[in-house]
Amino acid sequence: MYRKRIIILVAIAAMMAIIVWYANSKLQPEGFTTPKLAIDSFFNAVVRKDAVTAVKASNDACGKPRQARIDEFQEGMVTDPVLSYQILSVTENSSDISIVRVELMLRSGDQAEFPYQVRRGSKGWRLQFDRFYRDGSGTFTGTLPCESENLTFVDKFVNMLRSL
Repeated sequence: MYRKRIIILVAIAAMMAIIVWYANSKLQPEGFTTPKLAIDSFFNAVVRKDAVTAVKASNDACGKPRQARIDEFQEGMVTDPVLSYQILSVTENSSDISIVRVELMLRSGDQAEFPYQVRRGSKGWRLQFDRFYRDGSGTFTGTLPCESENLTFVDKFVNMLRSL
C-alpha cells in the first residue's frame, strides 16, 4: 500500500513537471534567426500600429508586464506614431548581442536615430526595448531609467539578473 502511494506521487510529480515545461515552452515568445529580422518584425508592427506584435517581438528592459507594455505602445502609437524606419547599421558586440542603429520618422516630423540592442536568447534574437527621452530642445538624448517603485518583486529580481 505504501509503495503504491509513492509510485502514484512520483507519477503525478512527473506529469506536473511535463505540464510546466510544455506550458513554459509555449508561452515564451519565439525569437528571430537574425538581429535584422528581429528589428524588422518589431518596427513593421510599430508602423502598422500593432502593439501586440511589437510586444511579442521585443523584451522590456524594465521587466514591465505584457499588458502594461501593450497599453504603453498603444498610447505612443496615438501620440506620435512612427511613419517609417530605416536600418542604418548592424554591429555585432558579441555572439549574443548586436547594436542596430535605426532611423525613425515620426508623424510630428521628427526624424531621429536610435541604437537598439538586439539579444540572442534560447529561442532566437529579440529587440531589447528601451525608452528614449528628449531634452528641453527636443533632442533624443538617452534612455529613461526603469520605474523601480512600480515593479513587482519578480520584476526587480529579473532586472537584477539581467544586470549581472
